[in-house]
Amino acid sequence: MKTYIFFSSLVMVVSIKLTAPSDDWDFSSSSVIKKRRQDCGSSNNHYQDTDVPSTLTWDEQHIYPQVACDPSSVNLADYSQWRAETGYWIGDYTFLQNDGSPFTSPSWPYPYHSYKGFITGNVRGNAYRQRNVFVYPPQAQSVCESYSTGETSVLGSGTCGINGNTKLFEADQSSTTCDGGNIEGLYAGMFPTKTTLIGDNALLYQVYYNEAVVQSQLTTITKDASGQMYRTRSAQGFDPMTQQSNSMSYYRERKVSKEIFYAELSHAIAAWNIRVDDLCKADPNSTEVGSLENCVNHLENSTLL
Repeated sequence: MKTYIFFSSLVMVVSIKLTAPSDDWDFSSSSVIKKRRQDCGSSNNHYQDTDVPSTLTWDEQHIYPQVACDPSSVNLADYSQWRAETGYWIGDYTFLQNDGSPFTSPSWPYPYHSYKGFITGNVRGNAYRQRNVFVYPPQAQSVCESYSTGETSVLGSGTCGINGNTKLFEADQSSTTCDGGNIEGLYAGMFPTKTTLIGDNALLYQVYYNEAVVQSQLTTITKDASGQMYRTRSAQGFDPMTQQSNSMSYYRERKVSKEIFYAELSHAIAAWNIRVDDLCKADPNSTEVGSLENCVNHLENSTLL
């Protein structure tokens, strides 16, 4: 048995030594860096050459530290997912509790079973910016009648069962490594987030609280025969303490022109009888006066990246 183990180890060492040099490897610093850039998934110069010796032996290839990375040189537009994310998107949304029923919130008295989202996205260099306006229909009259005294039945100046409302969201992320177009940032200034590219048509966005995942959202980008682009997203929610599932979102989105985008936003606002002074307030509970201009300014902020 001892002889067999020794022999196996010997064969392994000999095998490594024999197969180490490859015909497509030239150990000059320029070729090594080129190979490393190819392994990184991009031909862009994301790596700095200053500390690389003029020549590297095979053994040094395996023990030499990574070439210094310059995340600011990453260009997200080189990646198909980020090119697709740029522009104007309209979505139909459903938000569910962990038992499969529509999500309910004591602080947001509007239905989650069917609402709409209007999203803009933009990339510049190594940064991505997204701005959302969610548009909610009025609450069902039967639910309004079930509210007891002291419960929140409406926000702003509307009436429960008659007026809908809007909510804002924003996300900013950028490259912190040269890791193939992946980006990171903070949600609400405190929750770490990361978006990882998957293949050439999907993205995984995750949010953490004290290293525990609280949301894991997969987006798949598709296109039909006419060239119409779609995004389908499913967002899994998790309790940060127990790590058990507590919610699920199902988003169906299509990419549109700027003109169609704002025309449909205006139509949704009118159809769901949302009062102008409740539109796109940074805090729906505040005394701030809303306006359609608030919505446009928020959404177009993506272009100011």
